[in-house]
Amino acid sequence: MDICREVISYAFNFIFGRLERFIRQIPERDTMVHGDFHTNNIMVQGDELLMIDMAEISCGHPIYGLASSCYAHRLNPMYEPASVMRYLNITPEIALRLWDVMMKHYFSTDDPEKLSRYNSVIEGFCMLKGVLIPAIWVNMPEEHKRRSVEAAREHFFPQMDALAEGLKELDEIIS
Repeated sequence: MDICREVISYAFNFIFGRLERFIRQIPERDTMVHGDFHTNNIMVQGDELLMIDMAEISCGHPIYGLASSCYAHRLNPMYEPASVMRYLNITPEIALRLWDVMMKHYFSTDDPEKLSRYNSVIEGFCMLKGVLIPAIWVNMPEEHKRRSVEAAREHFFPQMDALAEGLKELDEIIS
């Protein structure tokens, strides 16, 4: 039994050590990050757009805000389209279109190859949120936890080094 505990402890420390090193590679920034930016958190007042729901606002690297918005407008429509109508009150097609327009304006490019690379890196950081969310969301349903762990194992951990390199490219553009 002690050998099992040692193996589990080693695996736990190894995984969290990798996560910690990965997160520490993200350059420190003092950019305002909304943390939950999606269409339901935009209010129209006259001819102005206002962000609401500032519960998760912080300062940090813009990749965190991009990842949060990507989850709502890109990954959810692709993998859980029914949740888009439920949470955003728009169709998955409109959510994907909004994401594409936002990416083109944010990065000032129409180049499909560049946008594809940027999307890959941002999606990777969405998975980082998926890796960490079970530790934050105490009452997370077991099915969500299972899917989060499976996605991390299959998609996030194998591409951590590539994501760190991709962030360097993005960081040059958004600094």
